[in-house]
Amino acid sequence: MTPLDDSPATEMKRCQECGSRVSPHWRKVFGNNEDEVFGCPDCTTSSERRCGHTRAGSDSDTELGAVV
Repeated sequence: MTPLDDSPATEMKRCQECGSRVSPHWRKVFGNNEDEVFGCPDCTTSSERRCGHTRAGSDSDTELGAVV
């Protein structure tokens, strides 16, 4: 078995919002097609993640169809 390296599949990239490291699994679930994450457990709440606030361009609730 080979040790984990910094290949694209295992590299710990950073949240674009706060700079915290995010795992490949987190990027796969919450990231965009370029593996960019705009919110992580350190800078978003679970409610924000459920509403899509970790996606690029989801700055406001109105984009998600919420009534303000």
